[in-house]
Amino acid sequence: MKNMLSKILLGISALVVAGIVSVIPYNKAQASYAPVNTIEVVTPGQHTPLNGTVNITYSGTGSTQFLGSNMRIHIPPYTPQPEVSIEVVFYGDLPASATCNYEFSFMYNGESYYGNIGLMHDNNSNYFHLPGHHAPLSNYIDTRNLEAAAAFSRSINTKIDEIEKAVQGLNPDGTVNETKTVEYNYNYAISEKIIEKLAQAEGVTLLYTFEYEGYVFTSTITSEDAAKIFSKDIPWYGPCYIASNCPTVMVGVAN
Repeated sequence: MKNMLSKILLGISALVVAGIVSVIPYNKAQASYAPVNTIEVVTPGQHTPLNGTVNITYSGTGSTQFLGSNMRIHIPPYTPQPEVSIEVVFYGDLPASATCNYEFSFMYNGESYYGNIGLMHDNNSNYFHLPGHHAPLSNYIDTRNLEAAAAFSRSINTKIDEIEKAVQGLNPDGTVNETKTVEYNYNYAISEKIIEKLAQAEGVTLLYTFEYEGYVFTSTITSEDAAKIFSKDIPWYGPCYIASNCPTVMVGVAN
């Protein structure tokens, strides 16, 4: 146990503090360790701290002391687009029934981001983490102060901007997008504005991931596919319509 604790503390101490913020441990602490929370951008050979806030609530049973959290934004070449990964570390016994809520906000490249998500407990360790996979950073653009219609319109325009950058061989953050691929994780119909822009974006591919009847599917929509299905008479393109006209595969089971 001492070796395990030493490794955990060593990993935590190596993090660069982006700001000590309010933390709510779940119950009695067995030892006094100052919680360390970091938000950072990971690029090749470099970790850049971001200013932001983190609030964590933990519930469970047992003797546990919260040590800290590490939120990282991974950008190419590690991932096709910026993605968020989160790890929350405790010391002690973590039962499988333990739950953890992670709320964060920060600024990155002039954009405000916000998230409030539940983390998954790893039964084999003292860690909580983002369940299943890293989450695209675009999932967490802060639209809390926008009216619903304005927020929805903004999300469409954001995807159109990504397609325009992909035409130039760029990702949203300005790094090289060699495959000219844009990801779109959305469980509803695609706006005609997105399909029209894709039809004009020669060489660009949209990976459209959606849930249907308890399963997760990804449709590969090329600019050529978009040109074939686009019509001024169709304002919305539903998942079933897309799947019937574009290569689609099941990629998982919905949470």
